[in-house]
Amino acid sequence: MLANINRQHNTILKLLVLITVIFVTVSTSVANAMTNDNKDYGINLKNAQKAAIANTLSLKELDQKINHLLSGKDYNPLIYKGLEDNVQRDIADLYSKASSSNNITSMEMGILYGYYAMYGETAYFNNKDISHIFNPENYPNYSLWSSLLRYEFNKKSSINNISLSTRKMFDSILILNDQISISDASLQTAQKALVQERKRFELGEISKSSLEKSELNIEIQKKELGKLRRNVENIKFDLKKLLGISLKDNIVPEDYDYTNLTELMDYHEYLDKAVTNRNEISFAWLNYWDGKNAYGLVNNSYMDNMQSVGLQLQRENSLNQIREAEESIKEANIKVKQEILSLYIAANGKYSVVKAAENSVALKEKNYKAAKTKYSQKGISKTDLDKSLLDLNTEKVKYRKAVIEYNTAKETLEVSCSVGIGLT
Repeated sequence: MLANINRQHNTILKLLVLITVIFVTVSTSVANAMTNDNKDYGINLKNAQKAAIANTLSLKELDQKINHLLSGKDYNPLIYKGLEDNVQRDIADLYSKASSSNNITSMEMGILYGYYAMYGETAYFNNKDISHIFNPENYPNYSLWSSLLRYEFNKKSSINNISLSTRKMFDSILILNDQISISDASLQTAQKALVQERKRFELGEISKSSLEKSELNIEIQKKELGKLRRNVENIKFDLKKLLGISLKDNIVPEDYDYTNLTELMDYHEYLDKAVTNRNEISFAWLNYWDGKNAYGLVNNSYMDNMQSVGLQLQRENSLNQIREAEESIKEANIKVKQEILSLYIAANGKYSVVKAAENSVALKEKNYKAAKTKYSQKGISKTDLDKSLLDLNTEKVKYRKAVIEYNTAKETLEVSCSVGIGLT
């Protein structure tokens, strides 16, 4: 009996050892595989923005809401999802019918506005201003079109905000990488100088406190360099989540072309675009026409039954909505004008910084060229030459940073001309 128990005990021990060996082997293999699978993921800004938009769940939810809104009896989404050439033809036919006669049905008008909500910013509606062929006061399905446009405005706002957020993270990585490069070069220069200082200390040429100060400065530089590197990794982590990239991969943002710097347009061009497109103004106008539509419908009923207290209250509520919307339109216009002016001034200031940085780079290049000549004639040391090169590279980094910040300010201004509340 005891012998059987011992045999069973030994068998169990052997099995545990075997399982442990297998687990360690598999774990090691998986860890190695994960390490080997790590790769550099190079991406430019444009593709990063596309990936962020495609990976955002809220945009997919908005598309679902649009489809759900169109899924009623008279607005089956299949109507709006034909082949591309059919969409183009349908829009052209419906627009022509609505423009030339009053024979377009409510159903057809609904289809036309459904198309507009989904394709209004594309070539399908090029040079077609449908607001002039539509009277929402008497259109019974205006609320559908209004809701569709609200979803579409929110979708465009989300896309623009995601693109801008992606750019800011992308740019931050580029700027920090430049700072790391300069900090690392500065640290190496300081470490070389420290070697010479230690020799001078041994010869009694400098004090102990002077040497310790240099050593402390190097430790401080190392800490700052480590902090910069951690900041880069944190931003990369957030960017990878936004883009849907594997967290174990190393994202490598591709640099810009700094030779093609576009200037700002005239302030009034941005302002005109903002007044036309901003969500605050668009929503205020939608509220206004919602009120006009509601008033038109209830007023028709009221004229047939002027003694109805309920209809009187509905009529007054519609008039109040119209008045409130009129005030909202005025307030939105003022707010948007203030914001666009502020963003334009900021972007213009960033452009001035770019031009000043260009001049600084030109001066440092001249100084470095002179330093190389002096060094070749043994007029300065290698340390002095290296310092001159470091000064030049530092100014180049400042210029690149100025260009990136200007481009970000410019895009913020451009995006602010089309998105709504909450951008700035």
